[in-house]
Amino acid sequence: MRFPPELERELEPFIRWMAITPQLFREYRTTPGAVMRSARLSPEASEWLQNAGLTAVVELVRKKFDEICGDNPSAWQRTEFTRDRTIGGYGGVVKSSKPV
Repeated sequence: MRFPPELERELEPFIRWMAITPQLFREYRTTPGAVMRSARLSPEASEWLQNAGLTAVVELVRKKFDEICGDNPSAWQRTEFTRDRTIGGYGGVVKSSKPV
């Protein structure tokens, strides 16, 4: 499902926001109107989402989540945060290990 060109600049970031914010996504699934109002979506964008239906929006969010995290091989690697104490200051280092 594609967004109408005139609404893409508004709907794309909204779907991305829900994809990376699980609490917001859960809230949208129970009270979509409240989430759309709090996000200050335009009436046209809100109407488009309502007409698309909850199932279609959930699918859009899941696809966006997969696009952000799922297709990136490094997203599936275990990471370990350590502190390099040989340097001054914060010295945080992220080390990647084998894929999970």
